[in-house]
Amino acid sequence: MPIQRRRHPKTGVLWTTLSGLVTAAEFREHFAAVREAGEHGVPELVDARAATIAFGKRELLRLAGYGREVFGNVQMAPRAVVMQGSYFMMAKLFASATSPWVRMSVFDTVPAAEAWLAAASVAR
Repeated sequence: MPIQRRRHPKTGVLWTTLSGLVTAAEFREHFAAVREAGEHGVPELVDARAATIAFGKRELLRLAGYGREVFGNVQMAPRAVVMQGSYFMMAKLFASATSPWVRMSVFDTVPAAEAWLAAASVAR
C-alpha cells in the first residue's frame, strides 16, 4: 500500500508514509480517510521521501482543490511534508495551493519537519 498512516504513541502526531508509485486517486482516498477518522485536527508528518508521484502539476492543483472540498470547512492541524529530489518543488507548490485552509510546510529532513511541526502545533 503506497500510503500508510499511524499515530505516534508518544506525541500523537499522525505519521503518513508514502512509498512507491502514488497516484492522485490514492491521495484522494487518503484525504477522505483522514477526514472520516477525524484526524484532520491532528498534526501530521508526511514522509514522502520514498515515493514516486504518478501525476503532474496540473493534477496536483486539482488535488489541492479536492482537499479544499474535503477539509475546507473544518479546523486543520498543521502538516509537515518531507520530500527530497525532483518532487520537492511540487510539494512546495501543493503547500502554497493549500495555504488558504491548512498550514503546511515542506522539508528535506525528518528532524526539521518534526521541529517545525512541534512549534506550529504549540502556536495554534
